[in-house]
Amino acid sequence: MSTTPLRINLKKILSEVKSETLPDLSNMDEFFLYSKIVAFMKNHELNETEEFIRKIQSEKFFTDWFANSLSFNETELFRDVSMWEKTAENIFPGIDKFHILMPISNTGLELYSMLILLKQKDLLENSNIRVQCFTQKDVYRIKQGIVSGKVLLTSEKNFEEGAFKVNLRNFFKQGKGDYKLDIDIDKYCDFIVEETKYNEIKEEFDLVFVRNKLMYFREQKHNEIIADICSLVKPGGYLVLGTLENIRNQEAASNFDLLFPEEKIFRKRRDYRKAEIN
Repeated sequence: MSTTPLRINLKKILSEVKSETLPDLSNMDEFFLYSKIVAFMKNHELNETEEFIRKIQSEKFFTDWFANSLSFNETELFRDVSMWEKTAENIFPGIDKFHILMPISNTGLELYSMLILLKQKDLLENSNIRVQCFTQKDVYRIKQGIVSGKVLLTSEKNFEEGAFKVNLRNFFKQGKGDYKLDIDIDKYCDFIVEETKYNEIKEEFDLVFVRNKLMYFREQKHNEIIADICSLVKPGGYLVLGTLENIRNQEAASNFDLLFPEEKIFRKRRDYRKAEIN
């Protein structure tokens, strides 16, 4: 691997790198994007901004590799297990049919966790999950339902303490070194492949589940996305964010109560529509 110092002009990359297979890079947090580009260029032995731009513009496979590297952190099944326990105990009861939105999905691990929890609680047959991805490649990968043995083993450790338990191996079929989710993803999930245009979605959801993703966007885009997402939650419905995230948009936040501060589980006030009309 080359030891020549990297020379990265982020402004030049933002102005010249455009592709249908990439999300809009200008919407991403600069530190997050810069760190992803540095790691990617080192892995591909590139030292100059011009080399990177040229390969993005001329080599589709290279562009696809870079798009895959822009993944947000979904590293385990049932990460932050107390949040999943609160979801099962406080959100699931009382809802007969679940309409769920999971924006900005890229690895599928949180989607698989949701499907497993719904099945364990006998709610899956009455559930529909709308899943939004940036690329068709993300959709293809998620639909495979494959997790590595390492991920499964790491995820099982989430249940070593506490009363809330999920036997993950009951929901996967073992393959050669990996595991396949034993749930028909296509039956319960609809996929959207597009940028974050949530204001164009003309329906409301019982639960909007977007964890540890918004922090990777610039503040203006973060506020825009959260405002749009909040508008998609039904009155009385729920919004779940990452533990380090919040509803920064004050107007949107005024319509929600924070039920569980540590788990960042919010419920939209049932008088939301009345307040809007008045």
